[in-house]
Amino acid sequence: CILRSKNFDFGTVCASEQSIIVEKSMEQQVKDTASQLGFYFMSTDEAGKLAKLLFRPSGALNPDIVGKKAVKLAEMAGFSVPSGTKILVAREEQAGPNYPYSMEKLCPVLALFVEPDEDAVMAKALEILHLEGSGLKALGADVLCHLLGLGKGAVQDGNLCAALGQRLGKLPAQNAGAAGDNGNFALQIG
Repeated sequence: CILRSKNFDFGTVCASEQSIIVEKSMEQQVKDTASQLGFYFMSTDEAGKLAKLLFRPSGALNPDIVGKKAVKLAEMAGFSVPSGTKILVAREEQAGPNYPYSMEKLCPVLALFVEPDEDAVMAKALEILHLEGSGLKALGADVLCHLLGLGKGAVQDGNLCAALGQRLGKLPAQNAGAAGDNGNFALQIG
């Protein structure tokens, strides 16, 4: 799902995933599986090179990176990746304007946050949600069910969980539409 969302248009839709947040106990399994699908986990040096390309000194997104293939982005940043690379992934520790991989990137680049436990994963998801705007992000069913007080795994279908969230007047777990005041709704959290 993340691969399709971030790769079919090379991440140009603002509603595409921007981060992967995993528990430490799942990190290696996620990396192994993602690598088999064409995800490339950048070294610290490679991530530093690409970070300089993603945003301008003013903090604005560099339009030259929008919609470029992962292989092309790596080339533009000065390093090479296998030809089948579809998504570039950088390890990120914190979220905020000084942490470029935590920000919206309209290209096939993701942040990887590794947290010690489920509560920390939930907290990081909310931190990123607040950072980037609550009207743009989608959360997984387990995150939403946790926020609804239903407990992990209570609802296996993200769309059903989203419908429950809307019906209960809680946080829906689906894209809330495009940015701006054009009739879409924004989520009020906390």
